[in-house]
Amino acid sequence: MKLSDYVVHFLADLGLKEVFVVTGGYAVNIIDSLHHEPRLKHVCVNHEQVAVMAAEGYSRFAGFGATITTNAPGAANLLNGIVGAWNDSVPVLCVCGQVPRYVWNRYLGDSPDREIVDIVTIVQSVTKAARYVEDPQRIRYYLEELVFIAKEGRPGPVLLDIPLDVQKADIDPGGLLGFNPEEGKNPSFFTESGILETQVQETATMMRNSKRPVVLFGGGLDSSRVAARKFIEILGVPTVATWRAWDILPYEHPLYFGTIGTYGNRRANLTIQNADLVISLGARLVPRQTGGDQSTFARAAKKIMVDADRSVFKQTQVRIDLPICANLSDFFGCFYSTNSGMNWLRIDEWQDTVADFRHNYPDVPGECHWQKGSVNAYVFAQVLSYMLPASVPVVPDCGGNLCWTVQAFRVKEGQRAFSNMGLSSMGYSLAATIGVCLANDQKPVACIIGDGGLQVHIQELETIKRLNLPIKIFVANNRRYGIIEQTERSWFGPFESNEALDKRCLATAVHNGYSSPDFVEVARGYKIKTIQINSHDEMAAGITETMNDLGPVVCEVLMDEYQQITPRLEFGNPLENQHPLLPEEELKKNMLIGTISETDETLVQGI
Repeated sequence: MKLSDYVVHFLADLGLKEVFVVTGGYAVNIIDSLHHEPRLKHVCVNHEQVAVMAAEGYSRFAGFGATITTNAPGAANLLNGIVGAWNDSVPVLCVCGQVPRYVWNRYLGDSPDREIVDIVTIVQSVTKAARYVEDPQRIRYYLEELVFIAKEGRPGPVLLDIPLDVQKADIDPGGLLGFNPEEGKNPSFFTESGILETQVQETATMMRNSKRPVVLFGGGLDSSRVAARKFIEILGVPTVATWRAWDILPYEHPLYFGTIGTYGNRRANLTIQNADLVISLGARLVPRQTGGDQSTFARAAKKIMVDADRSVFKQTQVRIDLPICANLSDFFGCFYSTNSGMNWLRIDEWQDTVADFRHNYPDVPGECHWQKGSVNAYVFAQVLSYMLPASVPVVPDCGGNLCWTVQAFRVKEGQRAFSNMGLSSMGYSLAATIGVCLANDQKPVACIIGDGGLQVHIQELETIKRLNLPIKIFVANNRRYGIIEQTERSWFGPFESNEALDKRCLATAVHNGYSSPDFVEVARGYKIKTIQINSHDEMAAGITETMNDLGPVVCEVLMDEYQQITPRLEFGNPLENQHPLLPEEELKKNMLIGTISETDETLVQGI
């Protein structure tokens, strides 16, 4: 059997139905082998980083994704997508073609041939593993090893680099060496069962002694969603989430109080800041979640941190009272087996307090609905959430449109809603929704993207139209890089007017170097249906028309140019003190543990 045929058969045996490809001279053998594998369809995109982002979106639905690309510039272009999958812990396999071995061995490091790039070395720090296939007889071993590593413990991307002559090699599949999973188990991802039982009992004791417990859901719960929900529902514990765990609980769940962090919901930040016990499940507790001075995060609380990756305990500056290194599924299983009849929490007063936070701090203040002349981003996100059925996944992009959506979109029961939260590359959502749509049997998916982000991957409108994917692209067009301009407003202001802001802040708006095209005309050039929403009065009809169309649609939503992100954490404030600032007396009333002076010089927090 030709080795490249073996590779594509292996991918099909994994259960993949699609693989994302960008062709190239040193990958043509692998791509040609797709002719011999009817179970696996090749999906051509127009840039290698799009291929990885599409595979990442595919993986979030199908459990695994893969790409096939060429070497040198083709391999180097993968990097943005690989880093995103690494940061968000999504398993993806990138298969690259490479120059023949004799060329590699002769010229690597001192090559007149600019098509030689050591991609394996380049991606070492942002993949769980990367392998170069020197010996054709090792192909089965490497494929099985990489898939195991990608999924084991904390998931992530892996890469396989296959030289051209190795791709063409003749192999006997029955004689190939296989991989033993016991070899690949990473001790960083496991805790001995006896130790875990002791730690779980300690967790239960700390919960019994708590008067204001809070559970924090993180991205590490992706594969333990049902167990996590059972955990909080049995115990009746108020729950908040990081952005990566945004869709684990529906908005209407009585125990769910929103997302925490710099751009978190105010009610969620107040909830976790007042806790006397925080149980962090699969969250990394990075500054975007906790505030820049991590000593102020839930400062009156004892903290239990459960994560499959031992390294995260060293990376966070939050003081952890009980670190538990374990797969979340093992933690939940051990907890249930050792704590039968767990309705022993008595926290009625605390539940009343957090219910007040929910009531007093809505996601979309009433005055937003009265905006005239343009669309308020928060109102749009909320109305869109009302109108989309739970069967439609939602993928916002980055920057302002991501913040507005996570803060105001009301996720329904069973609905998927996510973005690449760790790296947050511009254009991600357009690429990822290609993978989501294909993995979800080509059912509709909502892409929410800004005018800046759409320009990064605008060529993929051709891919979407060619495949006739029912991707509904809502372009949140504020005609500028709004989140950057807001940062500049904070750092370099105050400004007398918006015009003064535009003159001072470069490269963010049409007045100072940035611009965007007429997206309606661009979409028409790709023969994609277009709709435009100019005001609140047009939202319902525009969204309905967009969703009722059977094919792709570009729906441009004209936002206020100076739309702010609120609430937000600004320099010098602990997590509970977001802008716009609450009156001092109101903040004091909210903070059961007391307040920290906003001018305290010990706080060193970036926005």
